[in-house]
Amino acid sequence: MKNIFSVIICMLSVVCSMLVRAQSVNPMDTIAPKDSTVDVIGWFAKNDTADYLIRESIWKISPNDTVMSASASTKVRIIVTDSTSKGFKMDYTILEMRGDTFDVSPIGKVQRALTERWGKKIAGTTVHFETDEYGKITKITNLGEIKKQAKSLYKDRINEVLGLEDIKQIKETGLEIKDLMDKDDIDEMVEGFVEELKLLFRYHGLSMNIGEYSEHEDATESSFATDIYTEVSLDKDDGTYTITSQTTATIPNSQVKEMLMDKVKDIAGEDIVEKNSGALDDIFKSDATKENVLSIIYHPVGWPLKVVKQSSFKMEDVQKAEQTIIYLE
Repeated sequence: MKNIFSVIICMLSVVCSMLVRAQSVNPMDTIAPKDSTVDVIGWFAKNDTADYLIRESIWKISPNDTVMSASASTKVRIIVTDSTSKGFKMDYTILEMRGDTFDVSPIGKVQRALTERWGKKIAGTTVHFETDEYGKITKITNLGEIKKQAKSLYKDRINEVLGLEDIKQIKETGLEIKDLMDKDDIDEMVEGFVEELKLLFRYHGLSMNIGEYSEHEDATESSFATDIYTEVSLDKDDGTYTITSQTTATIPNSQVKEMLMDKVKDIAGEDIVEKNSGALDDIFKSDATKENVLSIIYHPVGWPLKVVKQSSFKMEDVQKAEQTIIYLE
């Protein structure tokens, strides 16, 4: 039974990430002096080509140790196929995906195998998209095609997972893998194709005040208490500029327990929750925190040079963190 709760506690970070969204910094006040702002504008040209390396990793952090449990790298290419006074047409192509994991558990082995198979199937996939004159994404023109591919991969993934030898050991923990995967959302898989693309163009079209800003939002019926920190800086020597946004939400322990109980009910049934309710009280003695950080360094012509996205969920002395770093190659 302990194994079930260990897995579900990790899944809580996913649940909370849907409730706590990274908040974009606000556009500048129109009366702000020009030299006190940075404008995120794409000064692109037809046939411009940018290759990026995306590195994703998952970390388990405890008072005595920090361990990378899984990682994957993806190479992508962006090409400007057309440039007009109204905006740009671009292609975003996935060139290669490789998986690696330091987790030798059955779940870790399954994850590595799936990443390798997934990578082979999506290599060559191209997302066609358009932007306005500032570089802000306005439309993904082949979304229907991407969704069709996601549905096909979704069906293949279920069959492949159930056919893996290591899945038997996971089933021994009491988890019904097929039931769990059936709850996945096709739209989330589609989002997986374009998530990093959207990160690269997240702030295009905005003009931001240079400096550091902090604000606090009290908890409401639909949101947690959140602290927001924003920093915008400009390097006058080389013209590069950096935008960093950090949000930290405090999640009351009672709500953490409630979310976990709902998740366990979906997977293991209500009887399991009732039998282990007392154990959950011992686990959740303090509030949890969910932190999202997004930092982007831009070239003067608007191409992102480096993107760092971090998401962490901390409960008691245990923390799970996910990191995505995108480099311009």
